[in-house]
Amino acid sequence: MLKKSVSLILVSLLLLIFSSFSLASTNGSKLSVTAEEIRLKSNPRVIRSPLTAQDIAQIHEAAEQKAQALRELVSSITAKVETYLATKLDRQAMLSYHNKIRYLINSKTVPLSNELVRWYIDSYLPQIEDKQLQKAAIQYLGYNTNTGYEVGTLDANTVFNRADAKAYAEQYAENPNTTEYPYYSDGDCANFVSQVLENGGMAEVGTAWDDYNSWFCNTTDESELTKVALTWRAARYFRRHWGNEDGIGRNRAFAYTEMTVAEALENFDSLYYDLWEGDVIQYGDPYNNNYPYHTQVVHDWGYNANIGRVDLFMAQHTRDEKNISLYQYLSSFRDPDKRYIYIYEIKDSY
Repeated sequence: MLKKSVSLILVSLLLLIFSSFSLASTNGSKLSVTAEEIRLKSNPRVIRSPLTAQDIAQIHEAAEQKAQALRELVSSITAKVETYLATKLDRQAMLSYHNKIRYLINSKTVPLSNELVRWYIDSYLPQIEDKQLQKAAIQYLGYNTNTGYEVGTLDANTVFNRADAKAYAEQYAENPNTTEYPYYSDGDCANFVSQVLENGGMAEVGTAWDDYNSWFCNTTDESELTKVALTWRAARYFRRHWGNEDGIGRNRAFAYTEMTVAEALENFDSLYYDLWEGDVIQYGDPYNNNYPYHTQVVHDWGYNANIGRVDLFMAQHTRDEKNISLYQYLSSFRDPDKRYIYIYEIKDSY
């Protein structure tokens, strides 16, 4: 007989254990579970997802193929820039991103496109430990550092409506909303999740498409790339807006946490109790600096009858699916100790 609720004894134990539980992340923030969150989720309904374990494995594999393609693209673009740099810097200097980026910033003429140089500097910005050089690189890229918000200050995001976010995610996960937004057939996950956040009440901001402080979409045409902020449509830059990349970012989510897949599985019950509809999870590629390549959004939670435990259910594009078991998806990774996930709590609790 399927268990339809968590027993009163178990709930009491969970309240005792988790009432002040927090899982520290690598960037110093915390994923905290409160007694109220446990109370609200202590009687989950039974959900039998239509997706089988084989379906989830195929969804997982599709995302991994996207990661491989992205990895190859990054390698190709990096090689173009570094082939040129190797003609200007000695072998020892080429070992340091500081030297390579300093040269690009200070050179008046570089026989490479401006877009290529900007991409290289921006891509390896988190590798710069020298604060003065990092500041010079940010100025070179033209990022707005006078945004009017305090770095480290949590955004409450009280306007975010989780019910609206859930409704949008479930309506358009499998049938993209191409009447109001573009659709990127080669990778639409961040674009879809951004739509969910907007329809949950999060306002578009900024006007510079390549600035991590901006987040907007002003077209339905997928070819008009400058009318859609990178943070809206690209997984890595989504992280820089809603969280941060090694300290570089807007940190717009109420809470942002980094952990390995192994840590997430070990502490899955805390994830279940702390995350709600509209919260976001991204997956890093350990073979590409753990940069995120895939984005999903929570659209439901409950007792997963398919695997016999409480679970979170994710919606995504590329492939276009919903009812994806987070527990099974995380369990699909073969490198859980070195692969990171990035967790965005858009607002505090429900």
